Amino acid sequence: MVPESGVPGSQVLYLTDPEHWSPHAVYQATRLFVSSLNARLAQRFLALVLLPHVRQDIRENRRLHFALFQAMKKAAYKPDAFYKVCCFVGGAPARCCLVCVSDHFVMQRCVPAEVLGGFFHIVIEAW
Repeated sequence: MVPESGVPGSQVLYLTDPEHWSPHAVYQATRLFVSSLNARLAQRFLALVLLPHVRQDIRENRRLHFALFQAMKKAAYKPDAFYKVCCFVGGAPARCCLVCVSDHFVMQRCVPAEVLGGFFHIVIEAW
């Protein structure tokens, strides 16, 4: 994001062409944006940049690149935004693989119960 330039941050992000970023670049951008943005903007970043990269990597390689896994761990620092993106943006196939990945986060992090309850309720209804 370019501070005080008068250009909205999403336009600046779009100019950097996030569709062609490497997994390592996605990780560094996730670190930057999740730590500095509020929950609503972080949710938007996760939905527009991180989730498409995760889905594409799993689709192409049948596994998740370590840097993208680290990016998802960083994204879990804003649990409300992270789980909203997993539930509402991803379709049913995305939920299946994201449930497996998010299980790791649940085991390692203290996530508010209401956030997790809502997430798993939506996932169970989708099956």
